[in-house]
This record gives sequence, C-alpha cells and structure tokens, in this order.
Amino acid sequence: MDLFAVRRPAGQVRASGSSSVPSAAPNPTPAAPAGFGALRPAGPELALPPGFRYASFGRAGAPMSDGLPTPIVHDGQALFDGGHGTAVLLRNHEIDPDLPGVQHRALGPREAYDRAAPAGVTWSRYGPGRGTDLAAGRLRESRLVLNGTLENCNGSPTPGGTWLSCEETTDGTAAGYERPHGYVFEVPVNARGPVSPLPLQAMGRFEPSAPPCTRRPASSTSPRTTAIPATGSTASCRPAPGSWRPAADARRAR
Repeated sequence: MDLFAVRRPAGQVRASGSSSVPSAAPNPTPAAPAGFGALRPAGPELALPPGFRYASFGRAGAPMSDGLPTPIVHDGQALFDGGHGTAVLLRNHEIDPDLPGVQHRALGPREAYDRAAPAGVTWSRYGPGRGTDLAAGRLRESRLVLNGTLENCNGSPTPGGTWLSCEETTDGTAAGYERPHGYVFEVPVNARGPVSPLPLQAMGRFEPSAPPCTRRPASSTSPRTTAIPATGSTASCRPAPGSWRPAADARRAR
C-alpha cells in the first residue's frame, strides 16, 4: 500500500512590495519544539503532525487495471508528473520465493525476463480530487510494467523520465531460475504494459541497491551525459562473489 501525505497550507497575507509571507501572531508565543510538532493519529495507518493528512492506495492483492492483483512487498519507488494534474508512481516489489506463499513464477504472462522470478515493477496513475488536491484524489489506473525479475529493492529516477529498478540478488540458474539476476532494468514513465525486460549489463551484475543519477552539463568538448555511480546493498558496497561491478559513469548521451 502507498500513502500520499500532504500539509495543509497555512494562512498567508500579502505585504506591500513583497511576496506572500506567513501571517504573524498578534502576541509572542513560546517557541515550538523543533520539527513539525507532536504526532497524532491521522488514520488507521499513520500518525502525523498537525496540519498533515494522507490518502492510501495500491493495497497488496487489490485488482489492477490489467486484471492482475497488486503484488506484495512494496519497495523503492519514484513519483513523476503524469500530466493533467495527475501523478505517476513507478514502484518496485521486492519479492523472492523465500517469502511464505511465494512460488517460482512470474507475476504475469507477458514479457517475463525470467518465468521463474516473482518480482517486478508496477505503474500507477493517481488523480486529484477537487482542484489539485492529490490527498483527496483517487487511483485512476495501475498495471504491471516490469515482469519476471527478482527482489527489486531500490532504484532511481533518471533525468530522462525513467525508473531504474535494481535486483538485490545475484541468484541464477543454480538457484532454480531460468536466467542470471543482479541487474538494473529501466522502465519509462509512459509504459502502458510490461516492457521488454532488457538488463543493463554495462552497469554490471551485483547486488545494486540504488544508482543515483545526476545530469552533467554539456560542454564544448563533451556531450551532456547521465552519470550513474552504482551503489551496493551492503555497508561496504562490495559485489557478490562471482560477479563484477563497473565504474559506472556515463551510461549514454541524452
């Protein structure tokens, strides 16, 4: 399940010759504790500071627009502008057969990288309620967009509007799978169904957790590129035995 938490805007007044500023209290009051204030129940799932509220959607098992159930084990995700006041969420599902009830089977029948691997990525479009209030909105549609991967843990949005989804395991055929795992996969924000699952082998095969992406500006001597410094899931960031790890730099020119 995912949650949208928002803060209600505070009252504002416009000062002459300046931009909007918070309204001032008529009398001095003692300084409030650091942060947003004490937590208080805001619903069955969360306690939030005063002025915050939330909406939930995408509960595991709920039917998606493509007829498949929403997978379990929600994990790394990124939010994108979906246009027309909507938000698109690309979300990893860190599923592996060690979990109770999970089988060596892909989430869906189409475009599976490995038919024995039960993880992947889902796509959700969330629309606002009245005006632009996302927290008062609803889930418009959702679907599976990356199928047949394994233990999709963290990842990173890219400047080009895609999501890099990382497998946090290097299990392969010796563990009963059809193909090796431990790769990064790219999913575009405009995916309408399962994408062709192409592992980015140039980024290496290890236990990647989150490859943060930065955009290098173009210069007179080099094109603009996306730098992706890969990170591991362990404290030392060492690759798993029998795998290799690149000095991930410019993945491709944009």
